[in-house]
Amino acid sequence: MSKPTYFSTSEPLTTTSELPQNYSLVRKGNIYITKNCRQKTHEAQRTVYVVLDNENQKLGIGVPRTIYQQVQTLCEQTAEARAKAVEKKDLALEKKTQTEIMRQFPHITKASVPAILKHTLQKRSGRVGRTSEPLDRVVSLAVRAHIRHKHTEYDKMLRQGTDREEARRTIQDAVEEKVRDWGGKPWSAKASNTVCKNKKTRRTMTQKVLEAEVGRRSKVIRKLASRTPKRARRRTPQNE
Repeated sequence: MSKPTYFSTSEPLTTTSELPQNYSLVRKGNIYITKNCRQKTHEAQRTVYVVLDNENQKLGIGVPRTIYQQVQTLCEQTAEARAKAVEKKDLALEKKTQTEIMRQFPHITKASVPAILKHTLQKRSGRVGRTSEPLDRVVSLAVRAHIRHKHTEYDKMLRQGTDREEARRTIQDAVEEKVRDWGGKPWSAKASNTVCKNKKTRRTMTQKVLEAEVGRRSKVIRKLASRTPKRARRRTPQNE
């Protein structure tokens, strides 16, 4: 099993109270600031800390305060240019995806295409359109997901308590029939079952990785917490 990807193995864990002097907490949320703070800190051959709260949850990273201030300034100065670049990239991806939809499904209804694009390419959604999957596979999965939700009884079955995998098997023939209507190439039953099994396997592996990471972080937090009383004792008059 691969290592959990939450924290870099080369970056030590700490808490806000344990951060070195002249270090600042960079709270997670701004990808640009976090990425550049981490990069510039490594370039300066300084340590990047992963900062956790009292409940063992990641707050962000700890970097030298001067580097954090430099990156904040750089973020403000480049905001407009970066926004335009992202917009251009998003439009190019949308156009490329639309072209691939029409290539694979030449008879698809025009009203379906915008809905598929919007759903599939939604940012920070974890959907297939924002993964590293090849575009032809992205489109194949996205169109089938649209058919499943909009042209079958799939959602109704889920609301009635049907198991997700069982519901997918039940409506699979209807999905592939719509694929044929839209000029697409139907999947075989074997291919459809393989997709379902792969998704189930990925969910199981992710759960195991999460459990392993929770256990590891708990040990780190207990170790950090055990340092505090020792430091406190060194500051008492009796120990001086």
